Amino acid sequence: MSSLLQDIQVPYLTISEYVKMEEQSTEKLEYWNGKIKKVAGGSPEHNLICGNIIGEFKILFRELQQHFLVYTSDQKLLIPDFDLYVYPDAVVITEKPEISDIETHALLNPLLIVEVLSSSTENYDLGSKFIMYKTIPSFREYIAISQDKPWVLSSYKRDDGLWEDTIVQNVNADINLRSVGIQMALKYIYADIKF
Repeated sequence: MSSLLQDIQVPYLTISEYVKMEEQSTEKLEYWNGKIKKVAGGSPEHNLICGNIIGEFKILFRELQQHFLVYTSDQKLLIPDFDLYVYPDAVVITEKPEISDIETHALLNPLLIVEVLSSSTENYDLGSKFIMYKTIPSFREYIAISQDKPWVLSSYKRDDGLWEDTIVQNVNADINLRSVGIQMALKYIYADIKF
């Protein structure tokens, strides 16, 4: 797990014990393999980028025929194959949310997941966390955004099951988000960010 996620010293917990613990917590807690991690807050740049991209999704989705829902980093997501509960920076689903029977607030059907990278989360977000996200059947696109420089990765699952990466590093360029049929300008993702 990321170094931004701080271990909470408890013995092995079942999922139901985790759910009860989180209900009583004032902080977001992630769960994996019986261990609990506290999710630390992001930097001002991280939070600006998250707000920018969620706002852009809402604006661009208004013009589409298909209905999409956009969730913030307060929305928990379950990766069932790993019994992993996480809080991505943003999640997009199409039409109707599917919620876990075990934990009533955890989404099961992400179409697109966004993570804003930092030096302490980059390896985890681009490595093992992304590999685990890939096991979710509905998941089609991963957007990773650097907060330190203009750099956006779109990793898209093609119809043949292979993942195709596109990296855009020019703040005046657009990134094509194929899972939702839009192009998003990096200048809006990075609005008010100074490099």
